[in-house]
Amino acid sequence: KETFLMCASVVEKESNIHKAILLLEYFSEHFGEFYDGNKDFCSKLSEIQFVPCEVDGGDVTLHRFCDAAAPKDRHLVYRVMPVIYESCTPPQVLFSAIGITSPPPISQVLKQVRALTNSN
Repeated sequence: KETFLMCASVVEKESNIHKAILLLEYFSEHFGEFYDGNKDFCSKLSEIQFVPCEVDGGDVTLHRFCDAAAPKDRHLVYRVMPVIYESCTPPQVLFSAIGITSPPPISQVLKQVRALTNSN
């Protein structure tokens, strides 16, 4: 677990999207090895800015889990929140432990509605 956190920190420092994708795909495939009710690991992981996300359908950039929306909620917040890259989405059972709020907060959904109605 500590090695994974160190790798995530390196990815954050390098801002390497390709490495971030590979690391999170590994995390999703082996999440049982990481998730054992240890809130300390999940808390630390949620604060590292290594999660590839799209903002408003544009380029992929790195964000923290706690600042991003799940892909299934894309239609609710894609203009106002980063959306986790599809292949990097962790299993839903981990969402609350790593700080992903699904569905997103109503304040973000309302921002999305304002952004959509003000853009025309």
